[in-house]
Amino acid sequence: YRLARYAFQHPEFFLDHWGKPLFTILASPFAQFGYFGAKMYNVIMALLAALFVFKISRKYYEDSAIMGTAFVLLAPVFMGLIPSSMTEITGACVLALALWLFYNKKYIATAIVIGLLPFARLEGVLIAGCFGLAMLMHRQWKSIPFLFAGLVLFSLIGIPVHHDIFWVFT
Repeated sequence: YRLARYAFQHPEFFLDHWGKPLFTILASPFAQFGYFGAKMYNVIMALLAALFVFKISRKYYEDSAIMGTAFVLLAPVFMGLIPSSMTEITGACVLALALWLFYNKKYIATAIVIGLLPFARLEGVLIAGCFGLAMLMHRQWKSIPFLFAGLVLFSLIGIPVHHDIFWVFT
């Protein structure tokens, strides 16, 4: 929350690995309203994650689509993290969006979104690898390079701040 709250006063916070750049960029407008604003951001992200899960569930399990939504929103750890203003909910929303895009065969969009996931949650690196394997299995060769879109984007954005194109790693 603190990095998002003060990112406009200290722009280097937008690219801080501890706060996760994607989370900080998305949460910072809400964090200007204090901790309550940051919590409302997480509520919105949680509802969006549940919406994407609902859309996926409706496509495959029409009669019980609401169950997927309930499982997301009522999962004890997830529910406990919603008011925390931490990065987990943003990561869940990005992952749910990527899954929805994947199930709708929008593979390039999926790759771009999943490429942003490591900048919301570090575990996103492993998840991106799993999506890469899934794209190989679906023979979506053209989509695979787009998995690196987030890395390229944040590497370039970070050059003026960190004076190093490899700042993400160093």
